[in-house]
Amino acid sequence: MAKTAANTRLDALTIDPSAAATLHRRVYRSILERILSGELAPGSRLPSTRRLSERLEISRNSVMHAFEQLSAEGYLESRVGSGTYVNRQLPSFGSRKQRQMRGTEQRKKLTSLVARSGYSIDQIDCEDSEGTVIYLFTAAGIR
Repeated sequence: MAKTAANTRLDALTIDPSAAATLHRRVYRSILERILSGELAPGSRLPSTRRLSERLEISRNSVMHAFEQLSAEGYLESRVGSGTYVNRQLPSFGSRKQRQMRGTEQRKKLTSLVARSGYSIDQIDCEDSEGTVIYLFTAAGIR
């Protein structure tokens, strides 16, 4: 009997081709948003990386990388011979929110420091491939 991913709600998953983030990051964010919103409930089975990559028409490596990142953060768990599931014990939302708040505090400190420097500087916010926010500062008008 074929195994199927019951009620995964990933059939409607789409990846924005115009987004600046890498493919695996866009897949990661899309799945994470569905987990955090409750659309993908704890214990829900996800489709295989092969099936999802075929449906999204992207490299399987991109989907595997997204699954690996979500697993590393505690949102997904793999069961040998069974598949990948939303973890029944999700990481606390508070700790994620606290990390975001610390990032905001760091940004305020950096912005204040740059403002006090007396130089005309523009701040550019971007992310690395892991989603870590990076603040770049350049001389005003140079991009």
